[in-house]
Amino acid sequence: MRRRALELAQTARERGLTIGRRPSGVAAGCLYLAAQRVGFCLSQQRIADLAGTSPNTLRSRRDELLEIEAEA
Repeated sequence: MRRRALELAQTARERGLTIGRRPSGVAAGCLYLAAQRVGFCLSQQRIADLAGTSPNTLRSRRDELLEIEAEA
C-alpha cells in the first residue's frame, strides 16, 4: 500500500496536481486511494485526522487522482 501511495504522489506531482494544494491533502488522497485499491479499510475521517486535513479535501484530491489516471 505504501508503494502505491508513493506512486500516486509521484504521478500527482508530475501532472501538476500538487501546485497550489496543501501537501497534507494530496498525501491523504493518495493514501486513501491506495488503501481502497488494496482492500485495506481506512476511514476517510481517520486519514483526514492523521493528515491534518478534512474528509472533503481528501475526497477532492482522490477524485482528482482518479481523473488523472483516467486520462492516462
